[in-house]
Amino acid sequence: MRRRIGLAGLVVLTACGSPASLPSVAIAPTAQALALTEDAVSRASGAPLLGALREVRFYQRQDGTVACGTWAAPDVWGGFAASVPFYVRFAGQSVAQVHLDDTTGYGIARIGCRQVAQNAAG
Repeated sequence: MRRRIGLAGLVVLTACGSPASLPSVAIAPTAQALALTEDAVSRASGAPLLGALREVRFYQRQDGTVACGTWAAPDVWGGFAASVPFYVRFAGQSVAQVHLDDTTGYGIARIGCRQVAQNAAG
């Protein structure tokens, strides 16, 4: 019985599609969008950014606007470590999701941004 329920759940999830498969369109950033993104990354990291966002790209999807890029993450000594990927999704003017990868640069933010960019290109 458990196996049938598990398979049914898998079929339902597959039929609904995943957010990673949503079509996206690259859009030009606005000053307001950049400010909202900087605020979201700063709040999620607990560190002031001081203009530390880099390589910021914006994409429009049916579930909101996605901002991707890197930010200068602080290191344990108070300096700045390497550029670290971030992913922020907005629903209107509200933040729906924020993902910050660690200093290895590999994680859900990098994966999500790669998928959004691929969906915009293809």
